Amino acid sequence: SPPTEPDESSQTDEELPWGAPREEPERPERPRIPWQAGAHLAVGVPTGDFADVSEVGAGLGVRAHYELSSALSIRGDADFLNYGRTRQSILFHPVYGTLVAEITNQGYRARLGPQLAMRRARWGMYLAGQGSVYLFRANTAIPGTTYSESADSECAFGWVTGAGVQYDLGIGPWLDIGLSHHVISGVP
Repeated sequence: SPPTEPDESSQTDEELPWGAPREEPERPERPRIPWQAGAHLAVGVPTGDFADVSEVGAGLGVRAHYELSSALSIRGDADFLNYGRTRQSILFHPVYGTLVAEITNQGYRARLGPQLAMRRARWGMYLAGQGSVYLFRANTAIPGTTYSESADSECAFGWVTGAGVQYDLGIGPWLDIGLSHHVISGVP
């Protein structure tokens, strides 16, 4: 009997003619969940007059957004930043002398607005514009004692523009590196 041709589906890559690679079957795309949320680290670098009264701040926050389409989403951010600590001598009592007080400048930020995104495979870029509310406060504590007092010093409104790059880590979360510029009205 004459030799039969082997079935191409059973051939390995080496057995295909001219070394042609075997085509992979198409995998269905994972359905995108429109809600995304996560924690983030925040760093605030004061500029202008705000830099005269505050140092570089760092803190934690949360971010969430809801995709309206593949390019447009509504984004919300909220975070807390600690803008440095100063020590100040205060006269406690004419007989007992002075105490050293630590004054910490703190800020709460909440923002909401649209985000435009462009994604290609595992990479993405975005632009965001948001309205914002800020609450600044000073916390005074005397080390070595239980004394601590907080005073809300300023509540202000502003706006934020931002841009960033995202990378899909392949395990669910995305690595997101972004910069934003805050304009706050009524704060020195």
